[in-house]
Amino acid sequence: MWKGNILLDREVEDNNMKMEFLNWIEELSSLNNLLISRCFSPATSGQHGISIHTFCDVSQFAYAAAVLVHIEYADVVHVNLLAAKSRVSPVKTITILRLEFLAAMVGARLWRSVLRALQWDNVKQNYWTDSTTVLGWIQREELWSVFVNNRV
Repeated sequence: MWKGNILLDREVEDNNMKMEFLNWIEELSSLNNLLISRCFSPATSGQHGISIHTFCDVSQFAYAAAVLVHIEYADVVHVNLLAAKSRVSPVKTITILRLEFLAAMVGARLWRSVLRALQWDNVKQNYWTDSTTVLGWIQREELWSVFVNNRV
């Protein structure tokens, strides 16, 4: 709607958009069955390993990041979602690579805030993205492009 310059106080005239919206509203009822554990209290004894995993990804419409904790015990593994953040892609069309970089930036900031909140010093950290180009942009030592430099 935003990209189509449709005002929020006007009725949508496009029947396809109306049907898509009504279908989306109907699908929301399936979320009643969704359960996400909000309790996170790792046992302080018996841990064999603990690690933080940050995932980021994009689509043409949005980009997002999620931070999870992976705790290994002798006979079981616990994985909990600690935090997630998503953003709608900018109205001005930009490339998927730039969106991948924005997702990586959101993931890095989210990861940093989670580690500050948990006050964990010696924990293994893993960062996951499917964009090798973005990894190259971050790791290279020569000058970054203006887009990358303004966001790092």
